[in-house]
Amino acid sequence: MDARTLCLAALSYGDASGYETRKRISDWFGHFARISTGALYPALGALLARDHIVCVAGGDGPLERRTYRLTSSGAEALLAALRDGRETERSRSDFLAKMFFAEHLDSNDVQRLIDSRLAALRGEQGDLNRLPISEMNEGQRFTLRYALAIRRAAIEFLQHEGRVIATAIDRYKQ
Repeated sequence: MDARTLCLAALSYGDASGYETRKRISDWFGHFARISTGALYPALGALLARDHIVCVAGGDGPLERRTYRLTSSGAEALLAALRDGRETERSRSDFLAKMFFAEHLDSNDVQRLIDSRLAALRGEQGDLNRLPISEMNEGQRFTLRYALAIRRAAIEFLQHEGRVIATAIDRYKQ
């Protein structure tokens, strides 16, 4: 989901400032999407220019304090983006990029990378488990269960394969 669509989705739950929009994306969609401040405000500006959102308060103030509202054309644009079947999953991972070059590291470095990634995955899993699943609709529960399944699979993989690659690197270096 691109930054504009994330903003539309966050604003579909009601009016919000730029700061609140980013917080909604982080809190509600964080298990499948992220947005930086550097991407948020240009996206809000583009949505304003297309009349997909309007500023309902704080129009003269700083961007993060302005309050935005989804328009009917914005709701239509969100629905069109949600229906677009061409979207594919994107995964970017500094961990995987580093592991791609594992042969340049020693086994202790590789083990530290794996341990760090395991800790991050377990932290994400804990955060997801604390979300109020009983208050979610079916689509929200699906995304939460999917995100949890991905983290469980990654943890299991790293617990088993992490030892294998560290051992292989030791043998390769000898």
